[in-house]
Amino acid sequence: MIALKKHIILKILFILCSVVGYGQVTNSVLANGNWYKFATDTTGIFKIDKSFLQQLGISTNNLNPKKIHIYGNGGQLLPEFNGDFRYDDLQENAIFIVGEEDNSFDSNDYILFYAKGPHSWEVNPAQGTVNHMQNIYSDKSYYFMTINEDDGKRIQSSSPVIGSASTQITTFNDYVFYEKETINLFAAGKKWLGEDFSVDNELSLEIPFPNIVITEPVNIKVRAVAVSELTSSMQVKVNSQDLFNLNFSASTSSGNLASERTQSANQLISSSTIEFNLNYNNGGNPSARAYLDYIEVSGKKELTANDFQFSFRSFEAANTAGIVEYQIQNSQNIFQIWDVTDPINATNINNESTSGPFSFKANSGVLQEYIVVHQDDYYTPEILSNSKIKNQNVHAIKDINYLLITTDEFESQAQRIADYHIENSGLTAKVVNLDEIYNEFSSGSRDITGIRDFIKHVYELNSTDDDQLKYVCFFGDASYDYKDRIIGNNNIVPVYLATDSYSLAESYVTDDFFGMLEESEGTMSRAHTMEIATGRIPVSSQQQAKDVVDKILRDYNVDSFGDWRNSITLLADDIDVLSDQPIQLGVETIADDIKAIKPIFNINKIYADAYVQQNSSGGERYPDVKEAITTAIESGTLVFDYFGHGGEDGFASERFFDIPQVKGLNNENTLPLFITITLSLIHI
Repeated sequence: MIALKKHIILKILFILCSVVGYGQVTNSVLANGNWYKFATDTTGIFKIDKSFLQQLGISTNNLNPKKIHIYGNGGQLLPEFNGDFRYDDLQENAIFIVGEEDNSFDSNDYILFYAKGPHSWEVNPAQGTVNHMQNIYSDKSYYFMTINEDDGKRIQSSSPVIGSASTQITTFNDYVFYEKETINLFAAGKKWLGEDFSVDNELSLEIPFPNIVITEPVNIKVRAVAVSELTSSMQVKVNSQDLFNLNFSASTSSGNLASERTQSANQLISSSTIEFNLNYNNGGNPSARAYLDYIEVSGKKELTANDFQFSFRSFEAANTAGIVEYQIQNSQNIFQIWDVTDPINATNINNESTSGPFSFKANSGVLQEYIVVHQDDYYTPEILSNSKIKNQNVHAIKDINYLLITTDEFESQAQRIADYHIENSGLTAKVVNLDEIYNEFSSGSRDITGIRDFIKHVYELNSTDDDQLKYVCFFGDASYDYKDRIIGNNNIVPVYLATDSYSLAESYVTDDFFGMLEESEGTMSRAHTMEIATGRIPVSSQQQAKDVVDKILRDYNVDSFGDWRNSITLLADDIDVLSDQPIQLGVETIADDIKAIKPIFNINKIYADAYVQQNSSGGERYPDVKEAITTAIESGTLVFDYFGHGGEDGFASERFFDIPQVKGLNNENTLPLFITITLSLIHI
């Protein structure tokens, strides 16, 4: 921690004193034309009719359906690793329109298109394993429609496979999951949990799994979490049969605050519905709590069409060389079958059978994804309140040194900062709207990786080294709740959260993620470095935004200049136990390094142990330390650094710097940079 501390301090002081792209699209498709945005909530075939178009805001008078285009990249999570593939800008999707031959969109005409939902699967057919990928940012995917003079992209027929099939595919692999996200136990990290077992220790639920192959075992995976001072367990039953127990270790006040367990097992299932019964045993601790995270079910189904659309794929085909033949029984109500392996370019599969089941041949050796288009079962997209969006083109932004990323609410205040640096700092600066970034770089979803991809795009799109991006400011507060589930949430400009939610020491919050821009970075490895400086102005109201910008601009005023800017104050907590010794030793090391590297700075040390501790009705206190802190801030110090214990109400158990003290400070023209490493940061 001391080494990290030194790195932070020296990096700040340095700042105070002193690749391969994604294709580099430089103009977004949203730059021109009329565009309409709508949402989908699952993966499958969606239907858009004349009424939907009118609700969307599109005039259907003299509308030629051949000119309709739908764009979107699906709503699944973007890959955090920079080198992984992702689309740069929105892609046009192949769609199918019933009745477009007459160049008129009539009452009986409609559009069919395949949409990828927000949640996805990580599939390994060679090992026969699947893992669902819950989208932590959004429960919706977004698509965009436009009408122009060009013919739109349409679903074409697949080329027939020539040759004899060596294997007939009459079953397919399917997988479903159940997960609710209602609570984040410690307001930290990315993990949200569902049903609470603290009041009622039993939960029953059903998961449909129709057309199951009764001779093949189904794999069932369950993850749950417990918070208890004692060991506890959760019994999992399937169709009244014991499946397994999840055994939780005791959680402690230090280290992990909760115990997470995941277990899977194979089970033969003979019914079309899987009944789950989960029973939590608190181990004799009435204050214990347990929560269900998710349930996954994966297994084989008969390749039989029913009264609904469904997707199918075959691990057997993926693991087989040569040609296979798919045979779909009960196919009389099948409208079409699409190959959606490439969801952007879906193709129509021709029925090669003149009688009997719907059949077609395919080259095997890779996992192919198909969907049965049922003539009476389609999903309906969601109309958004502001469906028509204005033209935008953040892909065209280049030669910018300083980006400020914010929302409509704070754009004017962010622009004040940009204008100052344009006029006084020799920087090219630009305020960019967050929603516009989402539209172009994450297909409308609030995926923060899209923000990082945009920053990377600007960083790489520069004419000269002097024009390269150097600074990014996130103008707006953030929250651990990406999906606005908590009351009074302030997730204005999202921040990166660590995956860990059960260790407060490991569950960090950082904007560093947005500055790691090399192709081999993006996963928050300790070996990764930042190519640009990132910072945040965590405001949550317009008045607060104005007040903060006023302070920032006042700090550039000549009245705020003075020799106090050569002063650095180092504050260390007292040593109560032997393990606290690194606090003062670390601060001493930092002081020595500053003197050696930047002797221009004057070091002011405030060590609590150098002052007299006094007893009071509120506990032990250091009144002289409080006075020394106030004096240092009001007289002026460029950097104020604290190393020690703390919380939301103040520094240390002795409260030698607290909120009332902060509110009473008179340092309008001597604003310091605060750096703290504590158990929890004080809100200043």
